[in-house]
Amino acid sequence: MIIIDLSCDHGHSFEAWFQSHDAYEAQRAAGLVVCPQCGSTMISRVPSAIRVGKSREGATVTESLEEGAALYAKLQRVVEHILSDSEDVGGNFANEARRIFYNEAPRRAIHGEASLSDYEELQEEGIEIMLIPAILKRENLN
Repeated sequence: MIIIDLSCDHGHSFEAWFQSHDAYEAQRAAGLVVCPQCGSTMISRVPSAIRVGKSREGATVTESLEEGAALYAKLQRVVEHILSDSEDVGGNFANEARRIFYNEAPRRAIHGEASLSDYEELQEEGIEIMLIPAILKRENLN
């Protein structure tokens, strides 16, 4: 079984369980995947939270926490590297990504903020973008 995060065309987010990715695709294509809030069948997959690690047989809680902390630190370094090597365009991300794609602005790495609908529209236009997680500094975590 897999859990897939979904959203309808009205912006309602929900998750659903499927036997496999193929089962999800088949059910979505047949109109069987329905938004529980509004009944829409216009459903799309949305980015899911990453899974930091999986448990090992016999692993102690301390070992699992240490492994999780190490993976989190690696992810934090990757995100910090991406952010340091790109220009922050803030809330103008979608517009600037389009300007770059259509050669109306200099080609460069950018980062910023975009809504889920902006993200989907950019992908539909063939603009290659990716979501990066907002990584908090360790002292800001509970």
